[in-house]
Amino acid sequence: MNDKNANRLLLIIGLLCAIGCLTVSVINVLEGALVKADVIPASEYTASLLPVSSDSAAIDGQADGQSSQQHTININTATAEELADFLPGVGEVKAQRIVAYRETAGGFDSVDELLQVKGIGPKTLEALRPYCRVSD
Repeated sequence: MNDKNANRLLLIIGLLCAIGCLTVSVINVLEGALVKADVIPASEYTASLLPVSSDSAAIDGQADGQSSQQHTININTATAEELADFLPGVGEVKAQRIVAYRETAGGFDSVDELLQVKGIGPKTLEALRPYCRVSD
């Protein structure tokens, strides 16, 4: 993605946010795309717009009203839909791959094991690491 397209994308995000029509999952996908495209360095990436509520126990710090700044998702218990909605840059396909790997391997022993999932390399892992956990 070149600078012109990145600027257009940022402008579109800003406009959609201004009128309140952008959902959190779309924001996470777009921000994840900006990280992947090196528009936002992974080291500076923070998901400022995380889901505000969830009925799932897989997502920490939300259902019980905690006000922690950083929420995480348990990659050993989350559904593919929850992973795709919550993790920046993870869509349906990658989320399904995460679940398939988890089922085949009998669960993740560490977040680093995400490297075994097709489509997740070191750069993506570093962007996902702050949002993932493997135990409750």
